[in-house]
Amino acid sequence: MARDFFCEPLILTSEGGVREINLAHPVVCVFGPIDTGKTTLVDCIKYPLGLPVAWRELSGERLRTVTLFVRIEGMRLGQRRSVVGDVKSVELLDASGGGVEEILDVEAQPDSDRRVVGDVLLDLLGLAEMFVPPSAVALLGAGARLAFEHLYASCYLTQDVVDGAESARGKANTAQSYRTVVKLLLGLTDGPMRVLTARRDEVSRTLGELRRQTETISALPDRQRCGPRCGAGTLA
Repeated sequence: MARDFFCEPLILTSEGGVREINLAHPVVCVFGPIDTGKTTLVDCIKYPLGLPVAWRELSGERLRTVTLFVRIEGMRLGQRRSVVGDVKSVELLDASGGGVEEILDVEAQPDSDRRVVGDVLLDLLGLAEMFVPPSAVALLGAGARLAFEHLYASCYLTQDVVDGAESARGKANTAQSYRTVVKLLLGLTDGPMRVLTARRDEVSRTLGELRRQTETISALPDRQRCGPRCGAGTLA
């Protein structure tokens, strides 16, 4: 089963100062009239976790950075992401001193050796093995890759999800992704065995392809197998 994950202080830094919102309660409900900032607050929680956010117009003073401290089992860590600077990275903070321990990429970059935010969180939650191919293929089928975004969407409902207008998430089927994540969280799926089965099937496919290539080569005439120089240097 996944480890416990709790959001704690949310710290918003703007041109007008710093505001801290305490989320460390068993249940947090955000309510109010339309256009009072409910969606923006939810977006502020998502943003430092490396998730995509389509910011709506921010009223009042401009938001500059968003910092979220989370607790995973007994470990506490902070994540800070800029809204106006480098939006493609997240600073991993020391929970005690607030210093930067590591810079994480929001998405995997071909020229970067830095870790990705979502992958780090899945690893800390004990779900990394279940959310990458071939594990995801075992859970969802060919072409699927579960990500931290699937997990977050299953735990924190937003209006878009309630309205059924959630965006497509990678190649994984959305409905099946939700079911799989819930089963993982509740321990209702035999994850390790399915991972082993997926790896066995992948090895079997690779071996099958190699056998077919070998059979194709064996079926060729000797001269075609050797190439144009086959038999060069021999006497007629």
